[in-house]
Amino acid sequence: MKKVLFSNDFLDQLKGGKKLFSDIVLQYVDIADANFNEITFKNSKLFFATFRNCSFKNAKFVNCEIIYGNFYGGDLENTIFDNCVIDLTLFDKILCKNMKVTKSKLIWSAIFGSAASEIDTSSSSLLKFFTDISQVTEKDLEEAMNRMGPLVESLDISIKHKIKQEMEQDAQSLGVNMPKGTETHGYSAGTKNYSHPDLVYGMQNFSNMIIDAYNTANPYKGKKSAYEKKDGYKN
Repeated sequence: MKKVLFSNDFLDQLKGGKKLFSDIVLQYVDIADANFNEITFKNSKLFFATFRNCSFKNAKFVNCEIIYGNFYGGDLENTIFDNCVIDLTLFDKILCKNMKVTKSKLIWSAIFGSAASEIDTSSSSLLKFFTDISQVTEKDLEEAMNRMGPLVESLDISIKHKIKQEMEQDAQSLGVNMPKGTETHGYSAGTKNYSHPDLVYGMQNFSNMIIDAYNTANPYKGKKSAYEKKDGYKN
């Protein structure tokens, strides 16, 4: 059985020198300016994990699921994702020299603002994998929101209503149709393309509002450790 870790537990273990995290679920975390060089995640799940300007040099993700992930900024030089499922995850403005995604599945994910051509995905399967903002249409966004519907329905009732309200506001700001409940049909879609700032903000904001709402409903589980509040993890 996998052990659930939240940001305070995870960073405390990292501070203690731990570099191998196996059979864990790291969820609802938003971490900035941290040094994860040489870290290894194995047989683990990262769920709604946001990393802002973090360094993952020589890091390894082996047999992992990364669902609703967000890697914004930061250095992923020599980072390897091996035999992973990467679903609804955004990589934006990262450094990705010699980054490899091997024998993995990239599903409804994107690498924007980066040298995507430097990333070796030749042995992986790609489904709705975007490398340029011009590839994303209104239909893509609506289908992505449809995929999010079942997740929202499964959340605690204490945060479900707040998330739906935020999703509706984001849908309106992006000019797309908001799915009702968990339906996956009946929505018209055009061919509108989106600007990079608007789309990235929308994708990041969905992840962030889930994390924020969850931490509001579960203040102990989501609280930041003293290390996060200080500069102990800055590069």
